[in-house]
Amino acid sequence: MSKLTTRRILAASAVAIVAAGASAAPAHAASTPGVSATCAPGESADASIRNPINGNVLIPITADCKRAAPVTAALGDGLLRLFGQEPILRDLNQAIAVGPALPTKASIAGGGITAAIAVTAVRRIRSPMC
Repeated sequence: MSKLTTRRILAASAVAIVAAGASAAPAHAASTPGVSATCAPGESADASIRNPINGNVLIPITADCKRAAPVTAALGDGLLRLFGQEPILRDLNQAIAVGPALPTKASIAGGGITAAIAVTAVRRIRSPMC
């Protein structure tokens, strides 16, 4: 097989991999108000606690994935599909913010496989009087 034929096969394979990865449905942003926010690349989610009267944010709980592009995950998922496997890498690209009634922010950016998990919790302090 000549070098030109090999290069054409590789180029066609790369196009097929990218097309297969790009056709997958990405996870979508989700939130539970006041508790958690989760986003996929290109999206953002807001679970902030707001003032019911004027809508101002009282406690921000956000996940921001707007600057993330799952290029590596799309290629990897395309390879998995070629071998008959279920695509899983795209689901790893996400940001999760969990902060029950506390300010929390998680964000991801870039073209690789990235994930961020931010958890804010309250530590209960016992009084010596109890």
